[in-house]
Amino acid sequence: MNPSVSNAFASAAFRFGHTLINPQLERLDKALEPLPQGPLPLHEAFFAPERLLAEGGVDPLLRGLFATPLKMPMSDQLLNKELTEKLFHRAHNVSLDLAALNIQRGRDHGIPG
Repeated sequence: MNPSVSNAFASAAFRFGHTLINPQLERLDKALEPLPQGPLPLHEAFFAPERLLAEGGVDPLLRGLFATPLKMPMSDQLLNKELTEKLFHRAHNVSLDLAALNIQRGRDHGIPG
């Protein structure tokens, strides 16, 4: 048995999950109702652990993750703007683009197309 993963799968196929990411994180109370603060935009959640303490802890976010349906990938919007224009802007002086990172990763690994 060979437990390794093919280069093409590790470099490209795993990236399919990026198309399923919702652009906001729902925050729900114990009754699974939205919190008054509303959803948290994804770009404001990355590298922001202080928000957990200030805004009700991790429980509302976990409830939101469990109760929110998966984003349906649409052919005209595979990655949302939170991932292509605002990725990690809190941690860097500039925002990163996940689509560009995925393309570069494929090039680095010699993936055709």
